[in-house]
Amino acid sequence: MKRIFTICICLLCLIVEGFAAVSQSTAHQKAYQHIKNAGLKSEYVFLCKKTKTKTVNILGGSKKLLSEDCWCFFLDEKPKANWGHQCKYIYVSVANDNIKSSIAQMPPENLSEWESSSYSSQTNAAVNSGASNDGSIYVNGLVKPNIFSSLPQGCRKHKDFKGKSYAVIISGGANLSNNHQRYWNDCSIYYQMLRHLYSIPRENIYVYMSDGKSNSKDLHLGSSYYYDTADTDYIDSPKDLDGDGNDDINGAALYNPIDSCFATLKSKLKTEDNLFIFTTDHGAENGEGLYLWNFTKLSPSQFSNMLSGIKAPISIVMEQCFSGSFIHPIETLNQIITIATAAHKNEPSNGDTYRNPFAYKVACAYAGYDPETDTNVNADSDSDGQHTLLEAFNHARYVESNDTAQYWSYGGIEYGASTVDVFQEKSNYMNNVGQLGNYQSTDATLGCDYSSLNNGAPTKNISITETLNSATKSYNAGSEISVKATINYSQITLTASDKITIQKGTLITSSKFKGTTTRCGELRSFENPEDVVTLKPESKKIKDVEYINMSDFAIENHVYVSPNPTDGEFTIYFGEESDGDNSVVITDLTGKVVYQAEGLGNEVSINLGDKSKGIYIVKSISNGNLFSEKLILK
Repeated sequence: MKRIFTICICLLCLIVEGFAAVSQSTAHQKAYQHIKNAGLKSEYVFLCKKTKTKTVNILGGSKKLLSEDCWCFFLDEKPKANWGHQCKYIYVSVANDNIKSSIAQMPPENLSEWESSSYSSQTNAAVNSGASNDGSIYVNGLVKPNIFSSLPQGCRKHKDFKGKSYAVIISGGANLSNNHQRYWNDCSIYYQMLRHLYSIPRENIYVYMSDGKSNSKDLHLGSSYYYDTADTDYIDSPKDLDGDGNDDINGAALYNPIDSCFATLKSKLKTEDNLFIFTTDHGAENGEGLYLWNFTKLSPSQFSNMLSGIKAPISIVMEQCFSGSFIHPIETLNQIITIATAAHKNEPSNGDTYRNPFAYKVACAYAGYDPETDTNVNADSDSDGQHTLLEAFNHARYVESNDTAQYWSYGGIEYGASTVDVFQEKSNYMNNVGQLGNYQSTDATLGCDYSSLNNGAPTKNISITETLNSATKSYNAGSEISVKATINYSQITLTASDKITIQKGTLITSSKFKGTTTRCGELRSFENPEDVVTLKPESKKIKDVEYINMSDFAIENHVYVSPNPTDGEFTIYFGEESDGDNSVVITDLTGKVVYQAEGLGNEVSINLGDKSKGIYIVKSISNGNLFSEKLILK
């Protein structure tokens, strides 16, 4: 009888727990309402993980570790941007429907574990905004051969020059699911332009793409906005880039083959020769570089070292996200190099179904022709009969205004022609594109204005590298804390305004962490045992792990700024939770107020188009709570 009673009590507990637990459909609605308050755009991707979990694995090796079981959701508000770019993960507690969110730069790792939400406005139909319809210059998603017929007026072929011309094309693709058709198309378009317009010999063009000469599947067809594609959408990349029946791939897009290529060019090229370099696919945030195959990376410093010592003038076009991070290391080489990048060092670049817009428009400027629209392109702004990289850059920058393109030149090299003085065009560049030379001197670090924290945190970023044994320590940073250490039998408290990460190589044994991220201008401290997350040494190699405590009572930010970055016009959304009596103060980085208003409703549109480009701090009060966000005015 006692045993039966015990069993009944256990069953009753299970039933109660079942009723108390938050269902996936309820969590789905709550997560959608959370992001709806941000003012969803017409194109976005909203995915839900099929099962509850404490761990979210992110493409590229990072992860989000939750303190309790959650229903997890993924929001991509920029499906046309190349990875990496900012996206959002939303977590709803299974136990009590507490909701949290965090920022990442890559989508989920195992997409088979996720499914498209009925709330998504993106579908599995190809999205084509501005690209030519499949069937004009594209067949089954891939660009046709012979899309360029003749050189633009004034340009000269390779044989007209005293020296020789060479080219290097690099497209890593990251991995099978992220190596989209547009990257192959980018490479084909540039290869066709170099071979058939500028007559560079095949043996002088070095191409390193994804898995190289392997016959394995390595290319993703269909729209890159698919998040659940079938096996039939993957093929082996065609090795023939221009349709002449010859294989054009030299090797895999990996560090060693690329390094060997530039070592060969360093010994071969002379001062009268020319070298053109084109890179595409995904870029890594924080200046970590260009993704190669299998998620390896080519960093800006590694790339700069490869170019160091090459005697010939070099022209570079980079399409990938955060490509502006490559400029400064190249600047320091004191060589004749010109570089045009699609993106600022802290921003993603935009993609499209069949090609990347910035790279495509640069190629059209070089070719003097746009094959998609079948129209001539005259990028020769000074009418001197020569098409310089600066002119091609300006054409792409004006036409594709969604990218924050960057340009730097030591001497202003025109591809395939003699050196011109780019500084004679300085005034035009300054008025229409941006500052020449000191092109990105503004501190564009995203996150809180760390100097305004109430506790006066003395250090913006803290890096913990020491070995800790049986230690009890607290670390407090204004912005970020990064841990790469050996930690044994210790209790560690980490407090930062933006992010706490445990880097690859950290070894944690029987230690407890309490990690708290705070809102700008406000710090909270939690002492409850539930707030302490015990890290189990499941692996000796932990990379970019963010620990998210679902049980603390930090206010979830329901104030959003969109679009951000902006050309001047943007909207602040206070969300449906707002009491309708909101205030906003916007300052520059010196603290000078540039906008102020109070008594605002649930949303307000603002125009700062008359202000200088740069970083601004948007501080708002809603329901008595302070929120802060950085606004980039481009």
